[in-house]
Amino acid sequence: MKQLTLILIILVFGFWGCQPKKKEAIITGTIIGKIQGEIEYVSSKNGACFWQFSKPLEIDSTGHFSLTLEIDHPTFFQIIVESYPQNSIIIEPGLDYKIELDANNNQLTVDCVNEKAQARYRNLLLDQPQNASSNFTIYKKPIPSNVFDSINVVKEKEILQFKELLDNNEISESFYELVKTDRTCYYTAIQSNFASAINYNAQQTGNDSLKTEVVKIWDKMFQNCPLDAQYAVNSFWFYPLSTDLMNFKKYWKQSTITDSLTQIYHSRNSLSFDVALAKILFNGKSEEYFIARYLQSATSVITKDKKLIELIQEFKNNYPESEFLPYLDNTQKSMTAYLKIADAPFNEKIKFIDNEKINSLAECVSIFKGKKVYIDVWASWCLPCRAEFKHLDDLRKLLKHNNVALLFISIDSGHFEKMWTDLIKYYNLEGYHIKANKQLDSDLKRIYNNGGSMTIPWNILVDENGQIMQLHASRPSQIGQLEKEIKNNVW
Repeated sequence: MKQLTLILIILVFGFWGCQPKKKEAIITGTIIGKIQGEIEYVSSKNGACFWQFSKPLEIDSTGHFSLTLEIDHPTFFQIIVESYPQNSIIIEPGLDYKIELDANNNQLTVDCVNEKAQARYRNLLLDQPQNASSNFTIYKKPIPSNVFDSINVVKEKEILQFKELLDNNEISESFYELVKTDRTCYYTAIQSNFASAINYNAQQTGNDSLKTEVVKIWDKMFQNCPLDAQYAVNSFWFYPLSTDLMNFKKYWKQSTITDSLTQIYHSRNSLSFDVALAKILFNGKSEEYFIARYLQSATSVITKDKKLIELIQEFKNNYPESEFLPYLDNTQKSMTAYLKIADAPFNEKIKFIDNEKINSLAECVSIFKGKKVYIDVWASWCLPCRAEFKHLDDLRKLLKHNNVALLFISIDSGHFEKMWTDLIKYYNLEGYHIKANKQLDSDLKRIYNNGGSMTIPWNILVDENGQIMQLHASRPSQIGQLEKEIKNNVW
């Protein structure tokens, strides 16, 4: 009997001993400096390192936070402040991380066992692939492979830095593999941007031989960067590279697959075509994440196409356990509401300014005849701009209390013009509106950066005389700070 009891004890303890342990990464940290807007975070543990798939980060009154994430392998982690991602770190199961984010200068530091590797990653080239191409020289030689070879050299040098850390036992094998895959995706995306530019020039000049060569190199690049690799979907650059692959398959790589899909959906530009092609090109989590992000991103250009709502419902049916469902469900509801509102008349408190004779900001504010003005420069395609609109009730109360007019200046153009007016109704943007013509757009850029680039959302405070009192005023999400700026200014 004692022997049987001993065997049962061994079996019970053996059973519990064989149970998989929870793999947790514990992240604690401090936000230095006051942030009026929302603070969120994203993690690529399930291929979701996309700011629109973020979750609230609870911060106490002293700026401290604590977060526990269950993960099976190394993933990226980002804090999102007022819709803008901060520097990334790589987290691993079973490790602790202490983060400090200085909101005043957007500097992030991390204290952990692989701190050296973390800092090394954040010092890498991390610009968007379409912008990063300016860091490379296009050699003026007839064979474009020279361009791609030079990019490969940079990629290999970066990966080698982490191979040295691996050889010195300063990082784990899985940490190294994540970085290696991430940098491969990143530099392949840069190469793809170059291939697209070279291909366009070849078309413009009628250089068919160059076009053929570039398409061949382009195809080989995608083959050498398998997007179904273990860590590919965890890379920040998985989605832009996957989008490039889809466009390559649609427009440059002739195949029976795309031809057959064209016969079914009649157009290669349809949402249904892209979703169907994604199901062919990707598998498992890669497929789920790509389609979810594609559908979520498609809402940045809201149209009256009911097909988007139908595709979101189809996704919900196909992936009933997906972590992306709450986001897409909210999107589906918003799209349904948008369809109802888009054809409705404008609120009488929404007023439009004729832009034909308004060629400067000074001319624009002069029509308010000695009234203070809070200006919101935005565009319908700008998601961070639209994220600010949920704080409009607080903004209206503040401006009304201080007798300040509200002016929205849109820099939309082309096919976005219709969406501009629809979104004004959708968000009920009471106030004055003007769509900048070319002259006003140029004047805004001059004021913002002496004719250079202009970042939106951009808010300006103007006094009764049309003089700019706050060139970069706080946003509606920073209502406390904006109130101080309005009260502290000498109007």
